Amino acid sequence: MNIVIFLYSGTLCLLLIRRSSGQSSNNHNHNNTKLDVFFKDCKEKSGVGEKDYERIKMRKLPESDEGICMVECLFAKLHIIENDKFNKRGFVLIFTPAFAGNIKQLRKLRELGDVCDKEIYPDKDNECSLTGQILNCLGRNKDLLNSVKRS
Repeated sequence: MNIVIFLYSGTLCLLLIRRSSGQSSNNHNHNNTKLDVFFKDCKEKSGVGEKDYERIKMRKLPESDEGICMVECLFAKLHIIENDKFNKRGFVLIFTPAFAGNIKQLRKLRELGDVCDKEIYPDKDNECSLTGQILNCLGRNKDLLNSVKRS
């Protein structure tokens, strides 16, 4: 479970890091505003309660279905989910800045994207199920994920 929380946290942390890492103040403010808009929009769309909203802002997994739907909304805004499907390219792109310059890590990240792309199927009957499937895939493949982090 820790590995899943790491990767979920990693998604949001990358946004937070990218918005504050040596950028001009105008760009910094733009990215802060963009992140705030993502959170507010997804909170409204999902109907998440305040408790889970605070958990998500603290980069912890939500406990309610509405919280999972908020995470799914964030994943969609990050292009990890696109057209109601797992987006391997978006998944790799969102994490690439964390591994920039390390070809071995990038290969492992792509491999993890390939594995999850084959394991995740849209479930039209189960709202917000993609987020659970993504997190489960990452959890099932934690050895590969750990190799990404260590490479």
